[in-house]
Amino acid sequence: MYLAAIYRYEESQKLPVFSILTQEPAREIAFIHDRMPVIFSDAARGAWLDPAADPQEVLKLCKHDMIYRTA
Repeated sequence: MYLAAIYRYEESQKLPVFSILTQEPAREIAFIHDRMPVIFSDAARGAWLDPAADPQEVLKLCKHDMIYRTA
């Protein structure tokens, strides 16, 4: 499982700052929270990391279905 993120390097702090991208939750887990991470499969991960790719198109490859199971 891969989560979509963006980052920038903070020169003043000498470290990268990351943000996980979120989307509306899958119907099955919406009762937990009103957002969920943008999740990619292994196949879509390469597209997200490709600087030439259109981010809007790549985001269409993210997972929208989730399965909620209780222990």
